[in-house]
Amino acid sequence: IVRLLDFIQSDLQPTTSVICVVGESETGSALHRLVASRSDKPLSIRSIKSAEGIAQCNLLFLAGGSESLPTENATNMNVLTVSDMPDFAYNGGMVELTRTQNRVALTVNTGATAAASIQLSSRLLALATVISPEDSARHEN
Repeated sequence: IVRLLDFIQSDLQPTTSVICVVGESETGSALHRLVASRSDKPLSIRSIKSAEGIAQCNLLFLAGGSESLPTENATNMNVLTVSDMPDFAYNGGMVELTRTQNRVALTVNTGATAAASIQLSSRLLALATVISPEDSARHEN
């Protein structure tokens, strides 16, 4: 998740990247430990409970079961949304993480990233399953 910040470009390029975590999960706990141990680039992590906190974030990780925080707020604020919730990308999220054996697979919703004026590196997109707004609409039916 932290490495995703290396592959995004948005209108807002801060000197310190802020990862916000909503909800409780093993992944969120691991993020807190990882950020605390890194010194190679300015990075901070925050736990947030309401939509007002999103404005401080560059990346918003929504832990499984935290659907109550609307991702539309993040899109309007140019914040990359990431989650391990099933069908997150198909339901309007930007990057969905899926564990398969010992690997993490990425699904990227390019319609959602474009709506937030976030450009993802072609290197990242080459590693991901890329879905379009049309794929999301078909998935709902």
